[in-house]
Amino acid sequence: MIKPDAERCQTCADTGWEHYDRDGRSYVRRCQTCIERRRGHPEGLPKDELGQTWTDYTLTEWTKSAVEHGQLFVQGVHAGLYLWGRTGTGKTKLACIVAQECHKRGDYARFVRVPSLGFDLRPTRPEADELFDKLVQIPVLVLDDIGADKRADEHSNYGRRLIQMLFDKRADDDRRTIWTSNLSIDELNAFFEDERLVSRIAGTALAVEIKGADMRRGKPEALDFYRKRDRRTADKDRRTKGR
Repeated sequence: MIKPDAERCQTCADTGWEHYDRDGRSYVRRCQTCIERRRGHPEGLPKDELGQTWTDYTLTEWTKSAVEHGQLFVQGVHAGLYLWGRTGTGKTKLACIVAQECHKRGDYARFVRVPSLGFDLRPTRPEADELFDKLVQIPVLVLDDIGADKRADEHSNYGRRLIQMLFDKRADDDRRTIWTSNLSIDELNAFFEDERLVSRIAGTALAVEIKGADMRRGKPEALDFYRKRDRRTADKDRRTKGR
């Protein structure tokens, strides 16, 4: 049975192959859209976020607006989202839910942690060019935890240029991006010490602050971790004062 045009893959028309350009030359490869469709969920998602839906997200007076904007993003209203707030407020979780909801609708998505991006795309890695092309072409990309660590590759000139080049290519092709960060847009600008990338993000993504307590502290394993950490901190303070 021949499928109607609307049901065929919009990239390869169900041939299973797609053309792509690199360095002015044309190549053929397996259709990435079809691969993502068969996968069933966005590539790169943290395992504990797989299968999460809107009902799994804690809705509070602080998160309600972020969820509403996430749903609008799924519907195609927003060209981008910049979710920011303190650690543990649910930014990554919400981004993963939005990505999965987009994936279900055929807007295939991928999840990437920004602090590791510079390493994954180093020119010395043989798969770097192919990965970069995939990140440019995926319809929805989650770039998680931008501005996390000044020691990471993202803060170097190379890392900053890499992120900007990736984002510029995606924006030029009307590909949508979700960012998460502990930093506000102004704080991110100070982190990078370069207005160009941050200005482009601010110009295409809706910045939404997610407030609230650290959700991870409510989990038994997290409570145990924080109790031990707090005890270590208290012991260190006592030793310092005793000197």
